[in-house]
Parts: sequence; C-alpha cells; structure tokens
Amino acid sequence: DHVGRLGGDEFLVIAEPIGGAYEAVHLGERLIRAVSDPMTIDNTTVQVGASVGIAMSGDGADAATLLRDADIAVYHAKDHGRGRVELCDERLRTSVFRRAALEQSLSRALLGDEFDIHYQPIVRAGTGQTIEMEALIRWRRPGRGLVTPGDFIEAAERTDLIVEIDQWVVERVARQLAAWSERPELADIAVAVNVSARFLDTADFEERLMTPLRRHGIDPSRLLVEVTEGSVLRDLAEAARKLAFLRTQGIRIAIDDFGTGYTSLAHLRTLPLDRLKLDGSFTSDALTDIQERTLIKLIIDTGHLLGLEITAEGIETEEQAGLLRRLGADTLQGYFFGRPAPADAHDTDSTQASDPTNLVATTPSGP
Repeated sequence: DHVGRLGGDEFLVIAEPIGGAYEAVHLGERLIRAVSDPMTIDNTTVQVGASVGIAMSGDGADAATLLRDADIAVYHAKDHGRGRVELCDERLRTSVFRRAALEQSLSRALLGDEFDIHYQPIVRAGTGQTIEMEALIRWRRPGRGLVTPGDFIEAAERTDLIVEIDQWVVERVARQLAAWSERPELADIAVAVNVSARFLDTADFEERLMTPLRRHGIDPSRLLVEVTEGSVLRDLAEAARKLAFLRTQGIRIAIDDFGTGYTSLAHLRTLPLDRLKLDGSFTSDALTDIQERTLIKLIIDTGHLLGLEITAEGIETEEQAGLLRRLGADTLQGYFFGRPAPADAHDTDSTQASDPTNLVATTPSGP
C-alpha cells in the first residue's frame, strides 16, 4: 500500500486490492489501533489518536473525487466522536452537499434580511404578569415559508455563520426594546436572547453585546443573556470572566435548558448567574411522575439557595402551571401563556393578566 502525508495532520493511504467495504473498514480500524499505540519519547509516554475516512474506487471516480469523498468521511468521523472509521457512501455524500447548500442559503438570508424575531412571554408565577419576552429567531425562507430554528441553527453552529446570526439578533432586540420604550405598557419589558458557544468564544464578545445597547440607549438590565451548559463548559474560566463583566454592566445571565447538560453544583457556584431555566422535558412528565416532581423540587430549592431565580419552560396546561407554581418556580414560560409571535402582536396592553389561577390559554398546533 502507498502511504503519504497530505499536509498538517492529514495522511493518505492508497490500499489495493480491497475486496469490499467490510475489508476497507477493517483496515481503517487496524490503522487506528496502530497509530494509537503508546510511544515513549525522552522517557515520557505519549499517545495520539486518529480518525479514518474511506472512499472506495469504482464507477470511474477520478483521484480528485476519491480525495473529496475520503475528506467528507474523515470530517464526519471527527464530528461524531473521533477515533472511528466512516465510509463515504451516497447517503453521507448527499447529506454533506445538502448541508453545504443550507449554509449558502443562510449566508444569503443574512444579506437579504430574511430573518425575523418572534417573542414569547415569560410570566411571574405568582401574579401571571408578563415581565419578559424571549427572542426566538425565524427564517422567512423563500419557497419554504416560516422556518423555525430547529431546521437551521445546527447547520449555522457548525460555522461562524452563527456568530453573525447572534449579532443580528442582539441588534434587532436592542432596536425593538427602544421601540417598546415609547409604549408605557411595554417600557419595562426585558428580553432574553440565546447566545451560542461560538459567539461566546469570540474575543470581543462583551463589546458585541454592549454596543447595540449603547447605540439604542437601552438599560442593560432589560437584556437577559441565555447560555447553554455546554457552551460555558468549553472554557469555564473564560466564560465566567466574560459573563461576570456583562453582569457588572447590568445584563442578567441565565443557564438555558438546565438539566440536559453536565453543569454541576460546583459550576453553578463558579458561574456568575441570575437564573436557571428548567428544561421543558421536566415539565412534561411532572404531572404523572413523582420522581420527576421530586427532582424539579430539588433543582428549584438548590437554585434558590444559590440566590438564583428559576424559570420553568414548556408550560402547556393550567395543571402544569399550577404544579410548577407550587413547586416554587419564580417565572413560567410556554404555550399556555402565549406562543412566539412577531413584535407587533405584543403592541397591546397585554402585560397584565388576571388571577393566575384563571389565566386564559391558547392551544397552538405547531412549534
């Protein structure tokens, strides 16, 4: 077989004859085991790993096509855990091309102003008063209609497109807060924005958050930044430093989807936080599962001991709202209180609700 270095940490093996895909995968696994054997250098034992991507010759594929397919496969292996073998087949090839097309469409969407912000109410558990909104991006994709984040954010997060999208959201939210400042019933409403790991990792993250607020004359306390557990754990010390600076400026910080990641109590004490947002998956089972209710109560009580507010997401029924209120949640969010809607749908005096035990709910059929 022929072995060569393409550049950097990429190597190429041209193996022939190979009897089929099974034999090729077996060879890839042997390569990983061989490369991973510990080595002793200057009395120090070191170990490296490898990922393998395979392209099979045939159907008249030329060298450039084979290299492209092997490259597709090896990056797929890296994206799915490393230290593994991936074979480039038509399914993988189609998936990669579709993803590339989606990324190109997202780039055009930014340039063509195809995004919108919808706002979902967050209410005070004890009174039912809307005190905040969460900003949720929507894509008016040509030929597809309104597209929710689940269909495109993951693709954006694989590239720096997500940084541009996050920046666009912050700018639009600041502009909307300025517009609401002119309406007495909405002048004190705060807005929560979701921040991706890539955006948090940018060197000038703090300035990117503060500049739109200064430009539009927004009190920073009207912005709540939501980060996921995974994004802060990538570099805990640096994330804590950046978030701590934002808090000194008045911006509040929340951990979103809490309970689905790996944040420990020690991390909660280290991070500069104001709020935990309890993932909606807990809410959905709380009415019927006593263990789930016990876990929710534990999280809420622990958060309160650490001086944090607790928001329960995914509230869809009056029964769920009442249960989470009794368990001690401070604020509630979900379709029971309102689905995400454009800003102008909130430009009415709807920030005051009646007795929260008699709240009127809608039952939307979609996300």
